[in-house]
Amino acid sequence: MRTVFFSALAAVSSAALVQVHEPSVIPTGWTKTNDEAPSSSMFRVNVGVKRGNMDGVRKVLKAVSNPLGEGYLQYPTFDQIGELSRPKPEHSRAVKKWLSESGITSFKTHTHGDYVHF
Repeated sequence: MRTVFFSALAAVSSAALVQVHEPSVIPTGWTKTNDEAPSSSMFRVNVGVKRGNMDGVRKVLKAVSNPLGEGYLQYPTFDQIGELSRPKPEHSRAVKKWLSESGITSFKTHTHGDYVHF
């Protein structure tokens, strides 16, 4: 039987900028619990970091979609959108600080900085 564990993240979610989002639907075959995960368990956790400049992303997407515009069909690359929407440095620092203060010292940041995983 699979179990959804929230207590580990909820316990460290007291930081002002941190929000823990519980799933609205528990998948079939899973059971919600507030018990701690066994110390022998390993699972990957992704922490989302608020993206920046979403107005700029919307502007680019509108430009490539407008048949009358100069940018029509000039699609940006994955890296261009990633750089355009890179989170603010203070948001990334806050997440990394929160993880470090919670005892998580080994983590990696996604290429565009919008996720930290451990």
